[in-house]
Amino acid sequence: CDARPIHFQQQMSTLMSEAVRLRALDAEDATRCYVWFNDAEVTRHLLTYHPMSRAAERSWIEHVSSSADEPPSQFVFAIDQCRRDLATSYTHIGNVGLHRINWKDRNTTLGIAIGEKSAWGKGYGTAAMRLILKFAFEELNLHRVELEVMEGNDRAQRLYEKMGFRKEGARHQAVFKAGRYLDCHLYALLQSEWVAKTTGTPQ
Repeated sequence: CDARPIHFQQQMSTLMSEAVRLRALDAEDATRCYVWFNDAEVTRHLLTYHPMSRAAERSWIEHVSSSADEPPSQFVFAIDQCRRDLATSYTHIGNVGLHRINWKDRNTTLGIAIGEKSAWGKGYGTAAMRLILKFAFEELNLHRVELEVMEGNDRAQRLYEKMGFRKEGARHQAVFKAGRYLDCHLYALLQSEWVAKTTGTPQ
């Protein structure tokens, strides 16, 4: 297997399914991100702990959209809900990304947030996870995707386990949130496990 980094163009492709599309973030998304990530209910299980300004959100989007890293150290997408009535329309409901990509060892850390509360519990997180994992394993040829989930975020743990992630352990009392120390559970999914799950073939 050739482990040399792939050379990328900075323009990211749009990833599509029936339920969601993943696209590059742009400046118009900053206001929605500002609202979401200043909402305590949205950030309850995230590492965010201080108010975010509109300027900070715009700066972050500009940074992830214009990074000149080659090969890229991360890919961050907006999650758009697809509505197919008389015409197809899209609504930005959250973000998902592959961060800290290690091209030598071919691993990455995944993060996802559905900020639009009206979209919670409707399967959009599952659809976005399927697309980003397909991108990670089948387009980038990564070997391992890992993530952390905070103690008490049972809905996220169920989603990750449904996607095939295995719990590998925990960092005990690693995060201070809402006045107490919480464990962070470590999950990972290997490319071979993804292939077996999506094709129904044994590893």
